[in-house]
Amino acid sequence: MDSIEALAEAVDAVVSANGERTVVFTSGPEELELVLVREADRVDIRLFSYRDRRRDSPGEERLAFVLNPQLTGKLFWRALRQLQSRIDDTRYEQAWHHPFPRRLVEQLGARCNER
Repeated sequence: MDSIEALAEAVDAVVSANGERTVVFTSGPEELELVLVREADRVDIRLFSYRDRRRDSPGEERLAFVLNPQLTGKLFWRALRQLQSRIDDTRYEQAWHHPFPRRLVEQLGARCNER
């Protein structure tokens, strides 16, 4: 599973139910960690950066905000759809070594638009 698929799955999970999901994005030696925590009608979203994959030091918080589950789902769904529309399937698969998670993004969109 690639990080984009993990992101779509994590957002869909917190839109659907309480819980915590973490997605890691690797960029060279640096890692970014997105943490989504849903409790009732609140989703805490925090982004941490780590200098290297060993995580010898605590992560630096780069971003933190709170949304409701519906807005969280729509925000990430729109971003994923925008990514999908800007890169064709072949180029995406060449770059990410996985197909675009079309089914998960469609599922997230359906879940966000049914409410």
